[in-house]
Amino acid sequence: MKTTIEIADDLFERAQRVARKKKTTFRSLTEQGLRLVLKELQVKPRELPPLVTHPGIYTPASTLSESLGFVDALLASPQLHLLAESPGYFEKPREVSVAARLRGPRIHDARIAALCLHHGASELWSVDRDFPAFPHLKARNPLVKK
Repeated sequence: MKTTIEIADDLFERAQRVARKKKTTFRSLTEQGLRLVLKELQVKPRELPPLVTHPGIYTPASTLSESLGFVDALLASPQLHLLAESPGYFEKPREVSVAARLRGPRIHDARIAALCLHHGASELWSVDRDFPAFPHLKARNPLVKK
């Protein structure tokens, strides 16, 4: 499909330089960029629905529809800022995992802690009791009064 779009001059020039350096076309670079942005927007709730719909954990368990509706409401919030892995991130989980001497499933917790630290968060709200193992990130259970 052919279309016309207006692009800021400086952005166009930078993109052209990158395309030349990578020996590709502006069109290809633009398509790659659009794919990355659209992929990032496809947020897939990973942990909440499996957890709250599990009848062995919650009685009564939430329905899948209720769980996904809650996630949709969170995603619609203008105050929501999703944290994602970005350049420089992968050094953080290494530091956190090595410092806490982790292995197995606790490495997943390290990934979450590292993601928070990478984005400058100083406090994580979670009911998971394993997060105090990460001294650079304050863990707080929002369901327990101080």
